Amino acid sequence: MSVPVLKGIDLVIGQGEFVAIMGQSGSGKSTLMNVIGCLDDFDEGEYRFAGADVRRLSLRQLSDLRSRKIGFVFQSFNLVNQISALRNVELPLIYAGRNRQMRKRVANAMLEMMGLGDRATHLPSQLSGGQQQRVAIARALVNRPALIVADEPTGSLDSETGDSIMHQLAKVNRTGTTILLVTHEQTVADHAHRIIRISDGVVLDDFSRHSEQKPAGRNP
Repeated sequence: MSVPVLKGIDLVIGQGEFVAIMGQSGSGKSTLMNVIGCLDDFDEGEYRFAGADVRRLSLRQLSDLRSRKIGFVFQSFNLVNQISALRNVELPLIYAGRNRQMRKRVANAMLEMMGLGDRATHLPSQLSGGQQQRVAIARALVNRPALIVADEPTGSLDSETGDSIMHQLAKVNRTGTTILLVTHEQTVADHAHRIIRISDGVVLDDFSRHSEQKPAGRNP
């Protein structure tokens, strides 16, 4: 017997928005994030990414969409411990088939943008938690994706370092990159321009600081 996780969700996230999805453990926010990030499939409804019907894409097309159009930032950083910060940032470019010279140039530029130009040769174990997360953000950005999905990106950090990471994401958003942030912390969500609250798979409210509250609707 299947158990529905998301129930009647109807959302539109525009290009360049900075959106936080809030909810307690088990609320469905991680499932919603995985659907939006094209990591999980869904049984009913429709999801369009930049006009493309995601359910009609082949596995290869989905993989290409994730690698080229979506960048992921996780609570646990998900860096490869055996290779340098520079090499970690290069990984998406390697998978995309970019040549070595281009990879190093772009990866170094991303580390510089994150204030880590002098840490390029360091292993993750030689970096602080905040530095590791900035490497993860640089890796997420290296293919210039349209969307960054950040899952509890400050969850493993102290409040001061977490605030610094949120300012980095806000800076990225100002370049036109859409940010989707998943969190259960109000102080983290307050960095976003729009907050969507979810509970038991249902959108409770969808509030933008630039407009009136929007009613919840249906379909993923």
